[in-house]
Amino acid sequence: MKKLFYLQVFLLLLSCSENNTQSKTKRGRETDTLNSGITNEEKVKFLWRDSSASLVINQTYCKGISEPEKAAIGYVATFVGNDCEWEGNTENLKCSVLRALNLGYQCSETHLGFLRNWFKGDTAVLKELENCPLSSNTATVQESFDELEISSSGNTIVVFYKASGINLREGKSWSYSEKVSFEKDNERIRLKNKERSEVKMEQIQE
Repeated sequence: MKKLFYLQVFLLLLSCSENNTQSKTKRGRETDTLNSGITNEEKVKFLWRDSSASLVINQTYCKGISEPEKAAIGYVATFVGNDCEWEGNTENLKCSVLRALNLGYQCSETHLGFLRNWFKGDTAVLKELENCPLSSNTATVQESFDELEISSSGNTIVVFYKASGINLREGKSWSYSEKVSFEKDNERIRLKNKERSEVKMEQIQE
């Protein structure tokens, strides 16, 4: 009788242990979703131009990107062109970076809602997002990425990019680079600093 009692107690304890392990594993997977992506001190090239000047995006990195990293790149891409084009005769502006990040159309609720959630509390960024730009790659005045890389160190995410622009009306072009730093935790991200290089202006040769 005692043996039966001890066996029942053992099985009960074993069941509780398995449930606790499964619970921890589940919580671990949820945490990994937020904290996956690049590791400390790692630097990843997110986009670049190929030999034909076409924009190339690192799709392998996109598959394992963390939510804070997505917010950092998504914020930067909001204000720099990335092969954006109008979809048919609609008012939907389809942009390469936002599409790769599964953030929908430029300035859509999917796009801005995601950024507002991750930048909650950052009043300066939220104010910027109120003036979300809509400019396609056929605009007279436009700007676009040439390359972009992202790195992480502790609670800091750094996005470094090079961009160039053109004003067909005035016959001018320009280029510059910028380093944008963010502070992250598991619930939000905050803009820390922007360091932009001197803008190099040139006259377009006819």
